[in-house]
Amino acid sequence: MNKKMKKYAIAFAVFLLVVVLIVVIAFKLEGKYLNGGGIAAGGKTASEYLVEKNTVYISGEAYLPRDGISTFLLIGVDSDGPVKKSESYNRADRSDFLCLFVINDKDKSFTLIHLNRDTMTDIDVLDMDGQPTKGTANAQIALAHAYGDGLEVSCENTVRAVEHLMYFDNSPINRSIDNYASITMGAISIINDYIGGVTVNLEEDYTELDPTYVKGATVTFKGDEALSFIRARSTMNDPTNIARMERQKLYLDSLISNIRDSGMDEEKLIELYKTISPYMVTNSDEKGVSDIGAILSDYTCNGIVSPEGESKVNEFAEFYVDEAALREFVVNMLFKKISD
Repeated sequence: MNKKMKKYAIAFAVFLLVVVLIVVIAFKLEGKYLNGGGIAAGGKTASEYLVEKNTVYISGEAYLPRDGISTFLLIGVDSDGPVKKSESYNRADRSDFLCLFVINDKDKSFTLIHLNRDTMTDIDVLDMDGQPTKGTANAQIALAHAYGDGLEVSCENTVRAVEHLMYFDNSPINRSIDNYASITMGAISIINDYIGGVTVNLEEDYTELDPTYVKGATVTFKGDEALSFIRARSTMNDPTNIARMERQKLYLDSLISNIRDSGMDEEKLIELYKTISPYMVTNSDEKGVSDIGAILSDYTCNGIVSPEGESKVNEFAEFYVDEAALREFVVNMLFKKISD
C-alpha cells in the first residue's frame, strides 16, 4: 500500500471510530434521558421536559394527553340494501345511528358515546365536486351523511361533523377520529343472526311492536325482529328519537354481551366482515374492523353514554347538547389533569 492510500485508510478508520463513539454515547444518553435521569434545557430533567412539552392548558388547568387512546366511529345509515353511490352530493341517505367508540389500550377498556341523530351542529355543505367549499349549515347531524356521495365522502363529512360536535377540532384538543365504518340497516339482521340471535331483557313495555314484548320479558331477536326493535319510531307510543335511543342502547349492550358469550375468534370476525362488506363503507381493513370485534369481546366496557341536552320541536325534531358538560366529558376522556 503506497503512502497516500495508507493515509486515506488511517483517516477513514479514525472517522469510523468517531462515528461509533458518537452512536454509543447517543444511546447511553437516550437511555438516561428516557429514564428521566438526563438534564434537558434549562436544568430540567428529561421527564420534566417531556411533561412540559406535552402539557396543554384547558380553562387554566394543566393536562397531559392520555396514552393508548384511539377512536372508531360507527355510522348506521338509513337504508335497507347494500351501499350505493348517490347521484349528487346532497341526496344520500341520512345516518340513523351514531356511536363513537373510545378505546383505551392501556387499561384494556372502551366507552361507547351514543349520539342523538337529531343533534344540531355545524356540518359542511359540499360543492358539485364533493369538496367542503360552500360553508356550513347548522342542522341535524344525521344530515352530514346526506351531504355526500353515500360512500366515503358521506362518511368523511359525518366524521368531520362529529369531530366538530365533540370539540376534537378545537384547540387545544386537536384530535381526529382514527377510523370509521358505516353500515346500512340491512346489515343488522345479518349480524344479529350470525351470532345466533341477540337476547334482550326488556326494561319497558313495547307491545306496540309485538304483543309478547311486555316489560320484564326476555326476548331473543331473530332476523328482522332486531331491526324493527332498534329502528321503529313513528309507530311507537313515544315517537321521539330519545326513546328509540334507549332501545338502541338496550340492544347494543345485549349485542356486546352476546358477542362475548359466543367466543368469536379472529377467523369468524373476518368472515363476518366479508359477509357484511356489501353493506359497509370503511377506511379500515378487515383486520382493523375485526379488531373492534375482539375489543368488544376482550376489553372492559365502561358503559354506553349519551351527551346531555335539550330536545325541541320546531319544523323538525332538534336536540341541543349541553356544550359545557360535553366539553368537560371529552377533556376528561382524552386528558389527565396533572394534579390528579
